[in-house]
Amino acid sequence: MDTIDIKGDTALLDLLSSVPATELAPLVDHLTDAGQGRVTLPAAIKELLLEAKARGIYSPLTLKLLIREIQQFGGNTVVNLVRRSGVSYAEIVQDALKHFEVPGYAEMALERQELAVVAARLARVWPELDKAGRDEYLAELKPGSGRSGDLPDLQSAVLAGGRVSSAIARRLARRAYTPLDVVGTVKKSLFGGALASLPKAAIAAATTSAADAAYRVTIPCVLHVASLRQMRAAAELPDCPQCGVAVAKDARFCGDCGFDLRSQAAGKSDAPPRLQPLVVSHEGADIMIAGADGLPALSATALTSLDISQPRQPIDLGSAGVDRLAPLLQLVPTAMIGGEVAANRYLKVVVNGPLAPAADGNGLRGFVRGPDGRFAEHGRFFEDDRLKHLVSGAAIFQLASFVVAQKHLADISRKLSEIQEGVARIEAFQRNERKAGINGTLTYLQQVAPVVLAGTLSSSVRDELEASERALSAIQDHIHTDMKTAIAEVATLKNPGTFSTNDLTKTLKGRQSDFEELAQQWNLCLAARYVACRLVCSYPGEQMLVERRQQTLDRLTKVLPGPDGLLRQFSATVSARGAQLKALTDTQAEIQANQERLRLWDMDRAPAIESHGHATFGQLGRLLQENAQPVALVLEMRGDEVVRALAA
Repeated sequence: MDTIDIKGDTALLDLLSSVPATELAPLVDHLTDAGQGRVTLPAAIKELLLEAKARGIYSPLTLKLLIREIQQFGGNTVVNLVRRSGVSYAEIVQDALKHFEVPGYAEMALERQELAVVAARLARVWPELDKAGRDEYLAELKPGSGRSGDLPDLQSAVLAGGRVSSAIARRLARRAYTPLDVVGTVKKSLFGGALASLPKAAIAAATTSAADAAYRVTIPCVLHVASLRQMRAAAELPDCPQCGVAVAKDARFCGDCGFDLRSQAAGKSDAPPRLQPLVVSHEGADIMIAGADGLPALSATALTSLDISQPRQPIDLGSAGVDRLAPLLQLVPTAMIGGEVAANRYLKVVVNGPLAPAADGNGLRGFVRGPDGRFAEHGRFFEDDRLKHLVSGAAIFQLASFVVAQKHLADISRKLSEIQEGVARIEAFQRNERKAGINGTLTYLQQVAPVVLAGTLSSSVRDELEASERALSAIQDHIHTDMKTAIAEVATLKNPGTFSTNDLTKTLKGRQSDFEELAQQWNLCLAARYVACRLVCSYPGEQMLVERRQQTLDRLTKVLPGPDGLLRQFSATVSARGAQLKALTDTQAEIQANQERLRLWDMDRAPAIESHGHATFGQLGRLLQENAQPVALVLEMRGDEVVRALAA
């Protein structure tokens, strides 16, 4: 249960929730001293903030703890040593204004107070900068803004708000805030009179600890929050094109430099951008040859032109056997070409299985379908020496298989490399032979994939593919057992420490890393099995085996994800164990921070594992499905010859 009190700073919570996670990293660095830790920052909260920064995920509870720590530091500023607890963000900003001796802050809105802090901090920094340093700040001003380019101009731009003030505040927030910056304030504090006679260096040494715990944190945090607020405001309001200051949406002139905004609007047009015309393929009538099941086994459609906007994989004519289609395609009536005027014509050809003879056995049965979808003509294609080899189911299968293989070769090679890299990234397998088994199979698949997809289908390779499936299936069973064992062990973990929840949290986080490793092994092993199954597709007569094997693999893809998957079971078990965290010395905030550290894995790694599996298996599953679909080609004909073939 969330019990973090942020003293009504819901507006600050809303701001931090609305910006990208990368924009919150500087606040974490200020609070944790760039990961080194601070004496007053509890270890559990420090680790949570650092993990949130590393993962780029800030939950509402994490943001509340971040705000609470800023408030805690604000309650210990040198001016306010009498306070013993955190204060609201508004009080922190007001403390910063007192520190910089900015008058009239009480009448300002919080946003204006932040900008006043930025302008005051800039005035303190300016004398310390050399010319190059000043030029970096001045570069934030747009050329032609009408400003002379000095400190007063920069401060005016800051107080105007918008993009320029956000950039300058961000630049200032990155500067270290040294103890010497608080000397003037210390002299006016409750005990400053006792130190006033000391040398400046001695005063700095005496106040270093206080400064570390207060202004070193709060001033940079205020500067960065001001930057975030102005960044969000600038995103919602247009900038003046002349000086970069945010202007109201309906303003006619820039309030800062006087630029005529109407001239900018005049150059704009609401008309949509012109699109380059695309060559669209117009499909006319189809000529088809029936298959054994009565459906078109091969069809050809005349195209008036080739749609060059679509990327297409070129197919090797001789190796694929595409040139065998030329005699058949010569029979496409000239009228179907749509009045060709060029030497070349384009045909879309679909191969869907072995060709079938006519009912009386005399020739091949064919028919023509018009653009309206109706069958216009029926006819026959009589076999001669040029057409006989097309009647063979094996010949058509070889053509279809080769065309699809050429499309898939790059995908499969890339996927095998990804799997191999994934195995290499896993530092320690629970069993060395498991790693060796997956690696050995992957190495073999990488060797034979190009050969098989090129159409060389040896029986020895086919046998080895089956052996690979048996080996990977056994490894998959072992991983499944290990994952179920890991879930059972988490439920019974004992707390190794009585006085702190940090030890049990560390142990549970270690189990999360172990389970993630097992999940990665599971996905990599299953992906390798998909690739092996795809290679089996290239062999004639294996369709039924491939279909059943794919059903098995598809079922295994559901073992990890989903509401009843092992991934959710593991997360639920860790969450239940984390809910029992308790210790004698930990505060409620520290306990909740440790619980949130465990939930970070659920928010970051668990979805990543699940989504990576979906993407990988979806892609590999599509390769298997495409292999069972009709093969579409776009052929370029020159006279009686096929001169080019592209995968459609």
